[in-house]
Amino acid sequence: MDSKAVERPVRGVRLAVVDSGLGGLTVLAALRRRLPAVAMTYLADSAAFPYGGLSPQAVQERVLAVVGALVAREKPDVVVIACNTATTAGLGLLRAAFPQIEFIGTVPAVERAAQATRSGVIGLLATPATVNRPMIDHLSHRFARQCVLVRVGSEKLAALAEGKLRGAPPSTEEVRNQIAPLFDHDALDVVILGCTHYPLLLKELKAAAPRPVLWMDAAEAVAAQAVTTIGRVIGDSPWQAGADNTLVTVPMPGDDAAFAHAGLPSPEVLVLGAPRSTGAAPCVLS
Repeated sequence: MDSKAVERPVRGVRLAVVDSGLGGLTVLAALRRRLPAVAMTYLADSAAFPYGGLSPQAVQERVLAVVGALVAREKPDVVVIACNTATTAGLGLLRAAFPQIEFIGTVPAVERAAQATRSGVIGLLATPATVNRPMIDHLSHRFARQCVLVRVGSEKLAALAEGKLRGAPPSTEEVRNQIAPLFDHDALDVVILGCTHYPLLLKELKAAAPRPVLWMDAAEAVAAQAVTTIGRVIGDSPWQAGADNTLVTVPMPGDDAAFAHAGLPSPEVLVLGAPRSTGAAPCVLS
C-alpha cells in the first residue's frame, strides 16, 4: 500500500457582501480585519437603493433576484446580507431558496446597547422600515426589557451617507435634523446605528449630537459570526485566496473612488435574471 498521503484538492473560498448601496462597506471593513486572506465580492444593488423605501414584499423579491444572480456568477460559500431591512424581510427566504449557501444577516445591536447603557434609555436610529419591523419588538423584549427603547426612523441619513462617499458630504445641520428626536430624551446615553450606512457618518453624527453618547453598530458582531461560519465551511480542507470582485446593478457617479477607498476593484454590472417568487411570508429572526 502506498504510504504517501493522498493529496486533497485545494479549493477557493469566497465571501459575498450584499447591500442596496455603499453602506455594506462598513461591514466589509470589519470582515477584512478578521478575514484578510478570504476572497470577497461586494454587491451594491444601487438600482434599488434604498431598500428601506420598499415594501417588505418588494424587498423580498429584490433580494431573491440579486442574490440569485450573485450566486450564479460568483458561487460564494458565505453571503453576508449587510442591510438591516433586507435581513428582517428576506433572510429566511434566502436560506430556503439557496440551502447550499451559508447566510449571515445584520440586525441592530440591541443586546450590546442594553448591556452598555447606564441610564436605561437607549436609542435606535434606523430607516423607517426597520424601526417598525416586528423583529425590533422581538429584540427589545428579549434583550432590553428593562430599558426604554427610543425609535427614530430617518428618511434621509442613508442617502446622506451615500453622498458623502460619492464626494458630497452632508452639513452638520442636515444630520442634526435627522437625529434631533433622539435627544428629546435627556437620559439617553447609547444610540444603536440600525443601518449599515450610518457608521459612514459617525464623525458627522458626533458633531451634530447635542451631547456625547455611545454610538453602536453591528459590523464587528457580523464579522465575528463570519469567522465562525467560514471556519465551519472550510473545516480542515486546504484552501487558497482568490481575487476580490465588485458588482453593481447600475453604475453610479463616484463608484470607482468609493470602492477604491475600500480596497476594491472597479465594479462590473451584475445582470439579473427573471424575478423569483417569494412563496412565503416575511420571516422574523429567532
